[in-house]
Amino acid sequence: MKKIEVVLSELAINEESPEKEGMIILGERFGDRFLCIMTDSYGIFAIKTLLSRTRSEHLFIHELAATLMIRFGGKVKEITITPWKEGDILSASILTNRGKIRARPSDAIFLALYFQVPMFASEKILVEDPDSLADEKEDTSPGETLSPLERLQKDLKNAIEKEEYEKAAALRDEIKKISGDAGK
Repeated sequence: MKKIEVVLSELAINEESPEKEGMIILGERFGDRFLCIMTDSYGIFAIKTLLSRTRSEHLFIHELAATLMIRFGGKVKEITITPWKEGDILSASILTNRGKIRARPSDAIFLALYFQVPMFASEKILVEDPDSLADEKEDTSPGETLSPLERLQKDLKNAIEKEEYEKAAALRDEIKKISGDAGK
């Protein structure tokens, strides 16, 4: 598995959904690809609170995990996000000075940001940034049409901008299917 370093690009919560689901977008550190991770609003709020350096009235479970890790001599070295058993569900492994720990991606991202360590993603789960494709397309003729993959990537960008996270997740999955088929 080839690991690519990623950084936090965006956090968003869909306030209109009953579950108030959220999305974490990680961007490739030295490239145009990205990864969308659906999660709950609790994880997003914990990350936003950490980044803003404000104190919450209650202790997040994420902070408790970090505090326990420090108290018992643990140190996070890096996190890696991968597909879980070759499916559409993502998993994360947290590499510590005492071994590896499996976690939800949002929890692992919190710990990486808390301990200020690198984040990586499996190359096969990253998708192309529609903005980079648009830059390349500026040299094409005005009547040229987009490929099915380029259309999906454009639709994904629009869904994220409109905070339509369920649609964005479905588009992300479709892009992964098409990209996976192209590599076979």
